[in-house]
Amino acid sequence: MVDVAKLQKEFEELANTTTSDISAIIKSEVFAKLIVEEATKGRLLAGVIAASQEDLTKGDGDTVKVRVFPKISVAQTAEGAANEAGAYKPFASTVTINRYSVTVPVTAESLYEASVDLQAQIVNSIALGWADKMDEVIVNKLDLGAATGTNYVPAYKAELATAGDLSDVYEKIKDARDGLRKKGWNPDTLVIGYDVAQQLIAEYESNLNRKVIQVDDNGNLKSVYGLKVIVTPFAPDVSATANEVVAVVLDSSVAVVEARGMPAKFSEKYEPEYDLYKEVFNAYWGVDVVKADLDGDSTAEAIGIAQVVNPSA
Repeated sequence: MVDVAKLQKEFEELANTTTSDISAIIKSEVFAKLIVEEATKGRLLAGVIAASQEDLTKGDGDTVKVRVFPKISVAQTAEGAANEAGAYKPFASTVTINRYSVTVPVTAESLYEASVDLQAQIVNSIALGWADKMDEVIVNKLDLGAATGTNYVPAYKAELATAGDLSDVYEKIKDARDGLRKKGWNPDTLVIGYDVAQQLIAEYESNLNRKVIQVDDNGNLKSVYGLKVIVTPFAPDVSATANEVVAVVLDSSVAVVEARGMPAKFSEKYEPEYDLYKEVFNAYWGVDVVKADLDGDSTAEAIGIAQVVNPSA
């Protein structure tokens, strides 16, 4: 039985005692066990280990090399870039299980010691569970202004749905959801603009489309077509408007949004959202959300994410 608590403590110590990349060696079957336990027992290592499926390097004997980054980091891999361009390969994705960004690339060859069933579990847990485990995705995909590094989330993880009139919104949300299902994914979250959310709530209150829309007891948008809703005041890209439906995303990840690079303008209109972002980002990704004064006039023009680094920069 893998001593998860012990390994967690060791990785935490590694991550907190250096400002440079360091390496640790663990047996491949131990890592495999960790991945399976992490994915099936409530993410026991959440906040500690991150894995990347790029190209697991075998160490001596039956060990694998683990790279440890002491801070939250954003990294780009060649395989990840290929995925982003649409050349999906099942062993060429990046998985993150923690905010310390311990990076473990995985290939089929590296798992030969494990049974076929265990390999299947590992691959399945990585392929289907990665979206909600990626610290960096939230930084890159919502990109509130302070992130560095390059987005490496494959485009097939999200379906962009651009809103026209309100009738188009329903169709595009449904099409995006169904498109992901056809690809074998199980989308459960929708990220939409603030104004669209208000329109949908107004329709609900007018007894329209109640089979499609759910609103909670506080009058907030709860779901659309069975998808949980995240409302953002920010446009999905620099040329879009806040009225756009941003994306349907996977596995509770609020971050897998098709657009990035949003120098979002901040205003009093979105003051309540600031508190929500701050609470959620800190609780789930361990990063701080701050108001940013872009022009030095002591007025916040944007919301940014603090303490994000790129170790390869």
